[in-house]
This record gives sequence, structure tokens and C-alpha cells, in this order.
Amino acid sequence: MLRFFSAVILCFLSGLSLIHFTYPAYGQKIPNLDNVGSINAERIELLLDQAWELRDSYPDSTFIYAMSAESLAEDIQNQALIIKAINYQGVALRNLGNYAMALEKYLLALDLSETHGIEDQKGYALINIANLNLFQKDYEEAVKYLDLALTQAEALGNQNMMAYSLVNKGRVSREQGKYEEALSYFKSAESIRQELEDEYGLISTRIDIAKVFIHQNENERALQSLEDLVMDIIRINDQRALTTCYHLMAQIHLKLGNVQDGLANARKALSIANDLSLANEELEALSTLVDLHALEGNYEEAFRLSFRRDSINALLFNLEKTREIANLKVQAEMGKIETENQILRLERERQQAINISLG
Repeated sequence: MLRFFSAVILCFLSGLSLIHFTYPAYGQKIPNLDNVGSINAERIELLLDQAWELRDSYPDSTFIYAMSAESLAEDIQNQALIIKAINYQGVALRNLGNYAMALEKYLLALDLSETHGIEDQKGYALINIANLNLFQKDYEEAVKYLDLALTQAEALGNQNMMAYSLVNKGRVSREQGKYEEALSYFKSAESIRQELEDEYGLISTRIDIAKVFIHQNENERALQSLEDLVMDIIRINDQRALTTCYHLMAQIHLKLGNVQDGLANARKALSIANDLSLANEELEALSTLVDLHALEGNYEEAFRLSFRRDSINALLFNLEKTREIANLKVQAEMGKIETENQILRLERERQQAINISLG
């Protein structure tokens, strides 16, 4: 039944992805669950790796991959991969803005990890719950779960989990205006990720540090930090980090009144965002370009770009409403399947009682 449900969601959400401007054909990469050949843990891990890679750009695709991974992991009764897939479903739902369903997934992952003794997934479920609270600006709850995750990471000696926990504690502190405390957490995470040789994690952490400098109005320091990162980001080809970096530099130049430098960086951010169909990043880059052109007195170009920005904003609004409808349909389908499963369980229990009575 779960496999059938995955296929239903796959078909529905594959169609949903077409609503986005120029979504790449990720639907073509989604596995046909009836023709996967030999199912093993390695294949499921690859599926989950793909889900994780798409979590920010295409969370609806992440949800599809994670649902498929859960189904396949159920087939081989691999509890660790089942829980990991459920955690990833929660991440996708969070990024889709469905916080209630995301929390349900995280709590389920936490419960299953405790039941089956999957300690690493317990730690990541705690981080995910904390991160959800951070999204909703419930900083006290976020810190509570991050402290539990740190304790779990220390008990397991899991440095990757430790770094994730510290980064999120830094983000909480930054949102609370505790900038020195935030820097301390980020620096600790940076040190761990250096030891792990986690280049992607290092870049993410250093962008977080630069954001603290921006909040502290240390614009030149932030700018230098970001400029130092660009070559490393290009080397490892992290295009999403690159568009973030260029956009932050454009915003700093805007604050400093450096129009031409700002325009150069904002255009680079816009180009990457457009190539990768990163609608939110495209919207941010366009907004910065509008402000820069207005600052230089080029009101005609500012107006032209503002019209393009508003068009994308309207499309994003429509996409969000479509996703809300999709989430409601998914919830309804999940409820339907749970009811069917309950009926099957009751029927089995009834049949067992009959067999016992017949002796």
C-alpha cells in the first residue's frame, strides 16, 4: 500500500513541478518503483542523497524521492533508512511551508529512532525539530532541542552532528541579536568542519559568519570574507552558495553606495538564479537591482525590473497556493490509507479470533 501511495504522490507532484518557471525534468529521474531491479541499502542511500541535494531548490521533488526511499527501505526492513527518509520528508515539508506536517514527520522519526535504537537519526530528528522552531522564531524551543542534539552528538562522538547543532545555535543567536555568541558557535562549527574536510559545510558556515558581520554593520569585513569565498565556491561548483555570495556582496555595495560593483554582483546572482530556476533567489536579486538602478537615477530600468520582479512574485504566490492544495490532498490521501490499513488490521484480528474459536 505504501508503494502505491508513493506512486500516487509521484504522479501528482511531478505534474506540480511543471508549474515552476523552467523546472528541469527531475521527474524523469524519479525511480519507477516497479522496475528498480535489486533493492539494496546502497541504492536507497543514493536516492536519499538526491533528495537532500534538491531540498532547497525543489522541495516537492525531495518529498517524492524521500517517500520512494521510505517505500524501498520498508521492502528490505532497514529501519535506519526508513527513519532517514522520514526525516527528509519533514525537511521537504518544512521548505514547502507546511510546518504542521513537517513536525509530524520529525516526531515520528524521533519516536522510531528511540524505539529501534537508531541513535544518529535521533540526533538529526532533534536538530530538525529545533530548525523548525527557528523557522517559526520560537528560539527558546529551538535552543532546547539543539542542546539535546549536542548531548546526543557528544555521546556518539558524531562530529558532523555536532557541527550542524552548533551552526543552528549560531543562527538562533544571530536572530536574537547576540552576535558575539553567534560568532563563537559558528567558529566552533567551522573548526570541526575543517577537521572533517567538509568543504560544502565550511562554505555554508563562512557565509553564516559573513552574515553576522553584515548585522554588525562591519560591511568591509563582510565583503572581504565573501570575496575570499568566491574562488573556493567556484572550485567546488556550489552554484547555490555562489548566488547567495554574489547577492550578499551586491547588498553590501548597495549599503555603501557602490552602484557599479553592486550591479555587477547582483547581475551575477540573477544569472545563476535564472539558470538554476531558483525563483526566490531570482526575486531577491531583482529587488536589489531595482534599488541599485534607483540609486543611480536609472528609473526606467528600475521600473522595468520591478515589473519583472512583481511578475515572479505573483507566480510564486500562485505556486505557494498550489502547493498548499497539494499538501491538503496528500494529507487526505494519507488519512485514507491509514483508514484502509486500520480496516485491514481489524479484519486480520477478526479472522484470528475466528480461527482460535474454531480451534
